[in-house]
Amino acid sequence: MPRLMRWVAALAVAALLPAAAAAGAGTGEKETAWSVSATVTGTYQNTVGWLACPATGESALIHERVVVDTTLGPAFTARFTGATGMVARFRATQGGTWSLSGSYPPTDGDSGCGAQVPVSYARPVVGHDRRATIDFAVRGRRAIGYFSEFAEIVESAVYAAPDPAKPFCSQSGDEPTRVVPLYGLGSTSLAARAAPTPNTFPARVPVGKLLGHKRFSVLLPPAALEGCPTFYYTPCEESGQIRMRLTFTPKVVPRR
Repeated sequence: MPRLMRWVAALAVAALLPAAAAAGAGTGEKETAWSVSATVTGTYQNTVGWLACPATGESALIHERVVVDTTLGPAFTARFTGATGMVARFRATQGGTWSLSGSYPPTDGDSGCGAQVPVSYARPVVGHDRRATIDFAVRGRRAIGYFSEFAEIVESAVYAAPDPAKPFCSQSGDEPTRVVPLYGLGSTSLAARAAPTPNTFPARVPVGKLLGHKRFSVLLPPAALEGCPTFYYTPCEESGQIRMRLTFTPKVVPRR
């Protein structure tokens, strides 16, 4: 019987070894390397109307549609341990398109207004600061990540002189000025809110996956719409969603 008990005890110890090794891996004893990339994709639409000519009661009605297709490529190899977490940096390649349609009555500077002018305009979605950094800290069995900096993703609109058919994409003046449409990406920060920040939501990644060697992705919740101000604009409606997907591709860690 004592020999049988020793055999059973040996089996029990052998069964606990993998769990102990996994626990040790979360204390900084194991390092893994990752190529971390991300995409920000989705669509956004709004319809905004207002009384443009009080003298005649003529209204303006403008519809915007945005398609966001932005890629954040890895700037370097990110290293993860259970003790130090991980920092990943990106270079963003802005992509997508946006368009305006509808009509408005131009004013003549006094109390009168002209006939409705159709609006038809399309441009790309671009960015100005293409850098992005996400910091992961280990909290139990998950690595919690927030962006400490994030690329600006907005509609492009640069004109030096006004165009009656482009009322929200042009501005008078000698120098070109960037003018974004009402309640689009630039004014609502919808694309930026698709990124995990302390003001939105964290990226939660299982530590077990970060200590592994298989490619995986994490789809984050959609950014919430802020809502149009209906006290002035009637109608003022918006719809759609923009989401971020983080992808982790394992890389070989050089021996030190």
